Amino acid sequence: MSESSARSSSPVDAARAIRGFSASAEAVVLGDADPELRATLREVCGGAEIGRVLTLADLAVRAAGGTGPFVLAAAGLDLDLPATLDLLDSPGDRTAALLADPRNIEAPHRQSYGLDRATLARVGTAGIIESTGATGHSVGNPNRVVIGLLRIRSVDRRRAAEIWAAAADQLDSADATLDLFDLALMALVRGGLGVGEQPLGYYRWSRNGAALAGLGATAWDQRLRSASRLGDGAYSAAVVRRLSRIGTRRALRTPLTPNLITAISLGVGVAAGLLIFTGHPIAWVVAAVLLQVALIIDCVDGEVARFTRRYSAFGGWLDGIGDRIKEYLVFAAVGAVAVRDHHPYGWLLAIIALVVVTARHLEDYAYTDRQAAGRVAGPAPVSVTRPDDGSPDGTRTALPAPPTRSARITFWAKKIAHVPIAERYLVLSVTLLTLQPVWVLAAAVAVSGFALVWVVGGRLLRALRQHRAYRTPSLDHQLDLGLLSMLAGRVRFPFLPGTVILIILWLGLIASICYDAPTIAWAWAAASVIVAGCTLGPPVTDRFGWLALPLVWIAESAVISSLLAARIDGALVFVAVAAIAYRRYELIYSIRLRGTTGPRSLLGADGRILAIGVLFTVRALTDNPGFITWGLAAVAIETLGEAVLGTAVRWRRPARIRRTLTREQRHSEAGS
Repeated sequence: MSESSARSSSPVDAARAIRGFSASAEAVVLGDADPELRATLREVCGGAEIGRVLTLADLAVRAAGGTGPFVLAAAGLDLDLPATLDLLDSPGDRTAALLADPRNIEAPHRQSYGLDRATLARVGTAGIIESTGATGHSVGNPNRVVIGLLRIRSVDRRRAAEIWAAAADQLDSADATLDLFDLALMALVRGGLGVGEQPLGYYRWSRNGAALAGLGATAWDQRLRSASRLGDGAYSAAVVRRLSRIGTRRALRTPLTPNLITAISLGVGVAAGLLIFTGHPIAWVVAAVLLQVALIIDCVDGEVARFTRRYSAFGGWLDGIGDRIKEYLVFAAVGAVAVRDHHPYGWLLAIIALVVVTARHLEDYAYTDRQAAGRVAGPAPVSVTRPDDGSPDGTRTALPAPPTRSARITFWAKKIAHVPIAERYLVLSVTLLTLQPVWVLAAAVAVSGFALVWVVGGRLLRALRQHRAYRTPSLDHQLDLGLLSMLAGRVRFPFLPGTVILIILWLGLIASICYDAPTIAWAWAAASVIVAGCTLGPPVTDRFGWLALPLVWIAESAVISSLLAARIDGALVFVAVAAIAYRRYELIYSIRLRGTTGPRSLLGADGRILAIGVLFTVRALTDNPGFITWGLAAVAIETLGEAVLGTAVRWRRPARIRRTLTREQRHSEAGS
């Protein structure tokens, strides 16, 4: 069972090495344990002697008597060492149980045996266990299988001891010694202690007659397969991940770190962009291939990080920012070639592609945060003596049926409609082979625009059926409003009427620029600052509030892009919009991964819009065509300077940053 992970000079041994995150943990087996299970726990937990506990009362005493993390293993558990590492030897300190999801619709099929005898659990959308069963105790709408391994963080030990002691008093002696692990976990969940889910991955497992087959000949092969995350699109799952696992296997034999692999992917993407910029047909074909290579390498870095547990918030930020740089560089290069080929709308199409892709991401981040803010903290406490978990009568108490073929087809069709990063890169590579720059940009705009409309439409329909208002503090920062709006925000406008007025003001400003009406441009811009502060100032609690983020982004990008009608250089306009995009991504990734916001922006979105309106008006008064050019360059430099400064301040000590991953962060595009 246990495979050696002793440290040595070999890169493979280093990748498999125990990192010591549970070196101070106390581990106990709840009953009689296989010697190999004890050896596995001893190796992961720093060589400490593995205890044996037979009753809830004794377990409570044991938990109350220590200070470090507390690890519980079920009697009869058969699990290889690599399968324990994500729970017991990963960064962070959390209370979680190892669970399997045998009905996951996007997971590859694997053999299962006796799942009707397995202990079941229900996990909510926040990744917290809402209910778990034991002998004589049912679970309503179960969707997971309990593996038999639990880790309790240090600060939860005393609370766990209290819950177990109380449960031992409520149960008779016979109950207290039957299926002790299941009773212990159920007592914690029903007692209100938050226990998270740690997915098992594609490892072999068996316990009490229930079993799952692993995907891979050895436990380490199964770990390599498990390093490929779920949540990807159809093209990534079917093609890219198959190739990336080959690269990951080879990367693990080298000293390459995940961040260095990310840098290599970025370098390949930059090379593709430079080849596109040449405009040479052969260079475009090579660039199309390099984009796919960059995508594969970009998956390798995440797989290496997960295999070795050497992931970090800084690595997630670097990966996400690198993805945006590669994609936007392609847009810029294709736009430049289109203009060279006398396509007058080349830069406009490139900017629209950038704006739509970014809007799709911003909307997704804002909606995810809104959903997280609206979730209930956890289920209400339930007595351990109650045979059910409080679910309504008639609720399903067995695992759902395996997904049908039609359900899988529908699932993957919806995945494709979301057009994730692999599908976008595929569209870019295929259209590059046409050697038509306008086709490349038009396709990029079309697929991302469709995804934006598809996703927002569905979420709007769901929001219409909800009436609860949520405050999302992160959204207040992500809007990136400046000091002027904050001053104007002392008066509050209702969200929907205020947003309609804002859209009218923004359209008025855009029209005044496009139709050369400089005398009123500044007035539209100034009014929009006031209304933005009154409508979007913190806190934004409306049920449609998440749409404010993509709306503000599209508005300021459209205002800046309207300067193309004033014959401002398209490359400068693209750079200005890209600088704002970087500012927004840097802010969002820092909030989600680092948990910090930094100082409020000096200009902010409202200030940038006001600056454009004032610049356009002043240019007409001074009759100086270069005034807008220099002013727009100054706005771009100020925005980029704030973003770079924020990056330097927030990530100056990446090695010391503690990573705490939520369920959404694990599945976000930032972690390839």
